[in-house]
Amino acid sequence: QALADLREQSPEIEVSVHSLPNMLAIARVVRREADIGLVYEPLNEPTLQVRPLLGSEMVCALPRGHPWARRKAIALRDLADRELISTGPATPLGRLIEQRFASHGCAPPHICIEASSSLAACLMVSRGVGLALVDHSIARCGKFDELIFRPLTPAIPISIRAILPRGGMRSRPASDRKSTRLNSSHVSESRMPSSA
Repeated sequence: QALADLREQSPEIEVSVHSLPNMLAIARVVRREADIGLVYEPLNEPTLQVRPLLGSEMVCALPRGHPWARRKAIALRDLADRELISTGPATPLGRLIEQRFASHGCAPPHICIEASSSLAACLMVSRGVGLALVDHSIARCGKFDELIFRPLTPAIPISIRAILPRGGMRSRPASDRKSTRLNSSHVSESRMPSSA
């Protein structure tokens, strides 16, 4: 919606959107190659302005015909040691998943397929590859009618932040080229999640 509003208010502005992993999105903003980035917490980069954007939570994505689709929620203990699709343990979401499982005395799931995004993970679930742990806001895109998204208990909340370079937003002088680059780790996942 933010992009639609921007284009309506300033139709002469060119916008370029790139879907990148968190660390690459941060690096692009730090180097002023991008004006803004949307990234997952935790984030430790003192050279950037960090603004809260939205909250979401991790959910289990599964096919509508799966036996767990009838459940209202999926317990972490039911996912312990189970093979799943999700982001890897080196990503902010992957570390968060491992920490949350450990804090509740559960073995973390085995991420048998590392996905670059919740969108990629959902595409694999829709093709019958397996179950996935994803950012719930992906459900808002309306492209996965064949999937069910179930909350986890206990919940794994996540925070999405907007990052900007300190001292100004323009990565290039506006007079050279009227362009705003929106750089994101998961642009399609940047809306508030709907309730399950």
